[in-house]
Amino acid sequence: MNFYSFAEKNPRLTVILRWIFVLPAAIIGALLAFFFIRLIHLLGDASNFKFIINEVISAMVFGGAFVYSAVYVAPRYKTKVGIVFAILLSFVAINSIYLCIINNDFLSSIKDIFSCIGAIAVAVYIYYNKQID
Repeated sequence: MNFYSFAEKNPRLTVILRWIFVLPAAIIGALLAFFFIRLIHLLGDASNFKFIINEVISAMVFGGAFVYSAVYVAPRYKTKVGIVFAILLSFVAINSIYLCIINNDFLSSIKDIFSCIGAIAVAVYIYYNKQID
């Protein structure tokens, strides 16, 4: 018996498993996108400007991939899942910004701001693109 025949016989279990794996899939998808962007930028030359651009772009991709991965795995209520995960990442980033300001680590606080921007941008896209639901 393969997984597809099992999923066809137990659709409710498939939905439950998809809800369980929404958060892990969001984290894994965001990390894969983050490291992929980092790998692409490692192939270029190293300058201070490119380093800052690399940090900003990878943070935005991380935030966007976090929300989009969660929406992709969620079986239903995709618009609400996108909004909730954007708020969740923004809440974590705001707490991280507070800690970065206390420790005078301003580059990390800039990355957190741009990860919020990426997450909110994807959530807004999902909200206005109703075909995803």
